[in-house]
Amino acid sequence: MQVWEAVDVLPTRYCKPISISVSSDGISRAEMRREETPHMENWTVELSRYSFAPGKSTDLLSFVFSIKFKTGVSEMVEALKHMTDYFFLQQSHCDVQFCFPNDEQPIKAHVKILSSRSSVFAAMFQHDMQESKTGHVLIEDTERDIFYQLLHYIYSGRTWTSLTEGIAQKLLLAADKYNVTQLAKECTSFLISNIQWESAVDSMIWAHVHSIGQVKEAALDVVVKNGKQICPLDAWERLSINYPHLCLETTRRMMA
Repeated sequence: MQVWEAVDVLPTRYCKPISISVSSDGISRAEMRREETPHMENWTVELSRYSFAPGKSTDLLSFVFSIKFKTGVSEMVEALKHMTDYFFLQQSHCDVQFCFPNDEQPIKAHVKILSSRSSVFAAMFQHDMQESKTGHVLIEDTERDIFYQLLHYIYSGRTWTSLTEGIAQKLLLAADKYNVTQLAKECTSFLISNIQWESAVDSMIWAHVHSIGQVKEAALDVVVKNGKQICPLDAWERLSINYPHLCLETTRRMMA
C-alpha cells in the first residue's frame, strides 16, 4: 500500500504566504511587503532601529512572525464537488454494483475510491474475494438510503442530506461497520450535541444496545441531571422493564 505524504496531496505551490506580519514586543505588529522576482519571493519590513551601549550586555531580540497561507481550499472543494457529481451522482465509469433486497435500485461505485477510504472495502475487493470476481455486492444489513449516504460521504466528505437523529444513528452503525472513521466521529458528535432530556432515555438505550460508549455516557448524564422530570415518563418504565441492569446503573448514578 502506498503512503501519501502531505506534499503529495497538497503541492507546495498551493502553500504560498499571502501575508506576513512581525512583532518585536508581542503587542504591535508590522506588515511585511512582498517583493516577487521571476526566481524568488522576498518579504521585507522596516522596524525601529535598536542601538546598544558598547560593553553592556543586552538580552537577545526576539521576533514573532505571523504567516497566513493560501491553501487553495476553495479550488479543491470545487474540484471535489465536480468529481462527486461526475463519478458518483452520475454513476460514471463504475466497476462495482451494490444490490439490495426487494429489487431496490442498485448503487454503482468505484473499487479504488472505496478501497482508499475504507479498509473494509479494501479487504472486500481483494483479488480472491467473490465480490472482486463478480463486481456485485449484496447489502442486506444496511438500508439503501443509509448506504447511499455512506458512499456519498466517502466520495465527497459530506452526507447527501442533513443529519437527523434517526439518520445519524443508522449512519453511525454503517460507518463503524465499514470503518469510515471520520463519518463515525461526525455522527457521534451530532448525536451527543442533540440529546434532549425528553428522549434521553431512548438515546441511552439505543447506545447501550449498540455499544456506542460516548453517546451512552452523554445520554446517561442528561438522564441523571433531569431525573425528576424523566422518572414519571413511559420511557423510564420501559427502561426498568426491558433493561433492568441499565436502569440499575442509571439509578445508582442518580444517587451518587
